[in-house]
Amino acid sequence: MPAYYAALAVVVAIELIPAVRPALVPRDLTGVDVLTHLTLTFPLWQSTLAAVNGSLWSIPLEATLYLGFPLLVWLAGRRGIRAVLVMTVAVAALWAVIIGSLSWPLPGGWLPQPDKYLPARWLEFAMGMYAATAVRGIPHPRATTHAVWACALGLPAGLYGYAAGTDLVRTLGFGALGAGLLILLQRVPERHFGAGPLAWLTGLGTISYSFYLLHQPVILLLSGWGHNLGLGLIPLFVVALATSGTLTVAVATAFYRGVERPFLVRGSMSAVVRGTTT
Repeated sequence: MPAYYAALAVVVAIELIPAVRPALVPRDLTGVDVLTHLTLTFPLWQSTLAAVNGSLWSIPLEATLYLGFPLLVWLAGRRGIRAVLVMTVAVAALWAVIIGSLSWPLPGGWLPQPDKYLPARWLEFAMGMYAATAVRGIPHPRATTHAVWACALGLPAGLYGYAAGTDLVRTLGFGALGAGLLILLQRVPERHFGAGPLAWLTGLGTISYSFYLLHQPVILLLSGWGHNLGLGLIPLFVVALATSGTLTVAVATAFYRGVERPFLVRGSMSAVVRGTTT
């Protein structure tokens, strides 16, 4: 949360500059926009959902996921991790029925994007728990085979669900893909992530939260320049990756070291942070 509030302050300050604001948001900021972002309630209304930084919608979701985490831990302890998956699949399926039977957003602009709330996304969190238990627990004798199948089937299922707007299929597909990749990455010797060929992936993972908090403003600020080049889709993607991607990594690295990491060092992650980063 400290990093979230700091990133929020940075983006709000930038958007108060009249010449810059149109590139980031469609209208001037209001006190309601700021208040709902401070209280993590901005995804509840259409008018405030993307009023500051649209990519921040998942922060309130994560807060509600943490509130529901004790229930999943209790259920896993009583019935096992598979019971957690079954329960969250049932919740997601019920929510999908509700979504299909109502017109969204609800009157007053209430709940504009129902696929972005806990009932729809709880399953993804549970699949992450399942992957964590598979990685940290006693490995299944055919865990690698299962992980390969999860990736092979999960990717097309996730893409289909995304394209067709079928949230449950998308969640199951991408969730299976993520879990499978995590299990497969566990098979890679740890030395490759420390100083080996995958060290860059460890570094990117270290700053990933800061990257997430600030990537959209950076990309939007540079998007006009990129489109003015008149390039095709593939060349434009390469240019965007080289410019926006590099700049976002640089900004995220500075933000991580200056804002996020100091709070992690003071908090419960202190031993991990001190032992893995400089």
